[in-house]
Amino acid sequence: MKNLEAAVADVRAGKLSKNAAEKTYDVPRKTLSRHLKGLVAKPGQLGRFSTVLGDEFEKVLVDHAIALQQRMFGMTTADIRKLAYDVAEAMKLPHPFKNQKAGKEWLRSFFHQHSELAIHSPEATSIGRVVGFNRPSVNRFFEAYKTELQKGAFDASSIYNMD
Repeated sequence: MKNLEAAVADVRAGKLSKNAAEKTYDVPRKTLSRHLKGLVAKPGQLGRFSTVLGDEFEKVLVDHAIALQQRMFGMTTADIRKLAYDVAEAMKLPHPFKNQKAGKEWLRSFFHQHSELAIHSPEATSIGRVVGFNRPSVNRFFEAYKTELQKGAFDASSIYNMD
């Protein structure tokens, strides 16, 4: 976006021709021409749609989702849609959301703009696995594993990573 703005400014100031600005700033000629002619409703914005909640809010939403993923608490698509609606309402932002959640098209666009997010269905963890995963149990496992490896009965080709 900054390249486009700089290209428009340089052409309007007479510093560069359209052709030179196109090559210098790596901006398509048609896009540059539309911006120079004033045919774009909101300069710097691609397409006719803008983010509903704003770039700053979407960044906060992405950071929140990533923080939850790092804590092993995944969010479903329904969770993200509901959260977006709730925050838009709380902040009194104008929005097109209905049925107390953001729409599927908003969600698709949100994921398209934020490819660092990957939403998967969370899987349940049994209480036995949670309770059994503690330092003494893990240490006992690796001690037994180390003992078996030191016996020399296994080589690298016979060890498999299984979950």
